Amino acid sequence: MFYRFILVLFLCPCISLAQSDVSVDKSGLITWNAGNKPAYFFGVNYTVPFAYGYRSVKRTGITIEKAIDGDVYHFARLGISAFRVHVWDTEITDSLGNLLNNEHLRLFDYLLHKLEQRGIRIMLTPLAFWGNGYPEKDSMTGSFSSLYNKQRVLVEEPAIRAQENYFKQLLAHVNPYTKKRYKDDRFVVGLEINNEPHHSGSLKQAETYIARMVKAVKLSGWKKPIFYNISESPLYAKAVAEADVQGVSFQWYPTGLVSNHTLQGNFLPNVDRYVIPFDTIDAFKNKAKIVYEFDAADILAPVMYPAMARSFRKAGFQWATQFAYDPMATGNENTEYQTHYLNLAYTPQKAVSLMIAAKLFTDTSSFSSSVTYPDDTLWGKLSIYPTRQQSEWNSETAFFYTGVTSSSPIKIASLRQLAGIGNSEVVGYSGSGAYFLDRISEGVWRLECMPDVVELEDPFGRAVAGRIVRRIERNVQFMSVILPDLGRDFHIDGVNGSNQRTGRADGQSFLLSPGAYILRANGKALPKKNLLMKNISINEFVAPQGIISGNAETTLGEVKINSARILFNAGKDNKRLMILNPQWNKYQLNYPGDSMMQISITDSVKGRMFAWQLYIGDRIPDIADTLQIIMHNAKPLCFRIGLIDRNGTSYFSELKTDSLGLIRVPLNSLKPGPSLLLPRPYPGFQPLWFDSKQHKKLSLAELDKLEFILISDGQINTLSIKEIILK
Repeated sequence: MFYRFILVLFLCPCISLAQSDVSVDKSGLITWNAGNKPAYFFGVNYTVPFAYGYRSVKRTGITIEKAIDGDVYHFARLGISAFRVHVWDTEITDSLGNLLNNEHLRLFDYLLHKLEQRGIRIMLTPLAFWGNGYPEKDSMTGSFSSLYNKQRVLVEEPAIRAQENYFKQLLAHVNPYTKKRYKDDRFVVGLEINNEPHHSGSLKQAETYIARMVKAVKLSGWKKPIFYNISESPLYAKAVAEADVQGVSFQWYPTGLVSNHTLQGNFLPNVDRYVIPFDTIDAFKNKAKIVYEFDAADILAPVMYPAMARSFRKAGFQWATQFAYDPMATGNENTEYQTHYLNLAYTPQKAVSLMIAAKLFTDTSSFSSSVTYPDDTLWGKLSIYPTRQQSEWNSETAFFYTGVTSSSPIKIASLRQLAGIGNSEVVGYSGSGAYFLDRISEGVWRLECMPDVVELEDPFGRAVAGRIVRRIERNVQFMSVILPDLGRDFHIDGVNGSNQRTGRADGQSFLLSPGAYILRANGKALPKKNLLMKNISINEFVAPQGIISGNAETTLGEVKINSARILFNAGKDNKRLMILNPQWNKYQLNYPGDSMMQISITDSVKGRMFAWQLYIGDRIPDIADTLQIIMHNAKPLCFRIGLIDRNGTSYFSELKTDSLGLIRVPLNSLKPGPSLLLPRPYPGFQPLWFDSKQHKKLSLAELDKLEFILISDGQINTLSIKEIILK
């Protein structure tokens, strides 16, 4: 009842969209109906009611509802405001589009209920057209989407009629937990008709399909904003822009997908800006813009989310939801979508970086700055440190950091929120989990401390059930808290579950186990355990059970090159390359005897490019003056070799070779220029090249990647590379 009471305070009738908290105005701006101010939402996708997410959690023996409860609590703990996932229609419909009132639908209803309790808004995407198997085999569910592929469902009449029927029933469905129909639920703020439509056929066919879906939605009584994907089938952008929808949806995977290993190096150039190529369509200009999915796939460094959030805001987006948050119940394996890995318990640094990104995205400050990377690493309240691979948010009321920092809060006396990992000027902590400090009142703070996490294997390797990539340990750790209103020798009281810890700090230091605590200055009373603090209770705490051990020890198994001088070795590095290959049948890679990388070229199109990059930041010698390439080719060819620094500048040489042997390139002969953005960003209309326009003298200490570019001369050829060495 408390949440409903609070919600009523903010609700205001809107003539055009009476069922929603938000509207889209004539300029394409999403605004709150109460106050008519711009609305911004930032959050995650999360899949546990459906498909592999459902099956994998069920296998753990944890009830699905309990898993949802814990994960949604963590969403609230991280301060996110948005949820989206494509509903697996294949699991809740029959061949005619009739809604099946089954376990998957019930659990989705339960999830929506729990999200509403935490004040998190929902974007409903009813159609996915996916199977329910990945990474296992699909099952034949009998749904219309299991009978047609993603192209056929958009053009074949029986499939279209099934979708119309499905919309009619789904949007009128009453959630048994909220007692509201989806179309009347104010926390469901918008509807994205389908997930990544693969249009084919004529532009007119696309126009007709979209019009029929919009009509079906409106006939259900839906009066909220409607969105349609414009980035998945960009050739049909005009049909989308001119449709009767209020907004359009985009995605962003700036480092590609499924590298099958952790990408190392600096990828901030990959997220310097989000390019939208549809501004030339007049009808596009008054559409609201949302990002239904995004992630910096295969990356652990906690710097990408804040940088992406800033690029989104600068491009005019008002909704962005990461894909996908890992259920805590299976986060130790990362098998659901192994190219993504985000969970507060298992990836605490990335989780805090998401918290920073949420703060940034929903901040109402101006995002009109034209400053680009690397000059934008210190930008208002946000700081990104590429060398340390850390990010921070530092405002008068909030101080968040993803790792050990020497930064101080802007104004410690006005601080109300703190979140971090490791040591800072305010908190000293010996553990590896995240911690949160929230001010309840003067001299009274809530401390929440997650358990330690131990890295065991590369989490982005191929998904294998039972392969444990992270381990949780509940260790006793040292902490010190230096806050003016707490003073010294403050009281410490455990408040979660069976946590009965009571005591006092020794000065400002103490020992603690994972849990939730109240820190209070002398003379301050202990608040009631069920006290609400924004959208969480002060006695809540959720974390994996883990094991009790000694001090956490971090290990990560990986194939290291012994000699720091060898930048590339064909036998050792073939699985770690980031490759650009626009025509896979024209450039074939082989590794005969594991000692050579052989590129077979049959591309008859002159000027087409094949390229690869490799992280080399851990292989650079202190002194070097020559780049050495051991290679041979069947016929003369031209290629480009480059060394990329952390600013995204490539120091390169364009070479022509016609013989077997050794090529020597003096470093002082390299010239600066733009570098490729690899892995290839998706969607494909994002930039391929990055130019920092800061072409300084090459510095060995700042080198990050090796780049090799081959441009076809239209002839059949074979190129073999054994090693590239810096001497």
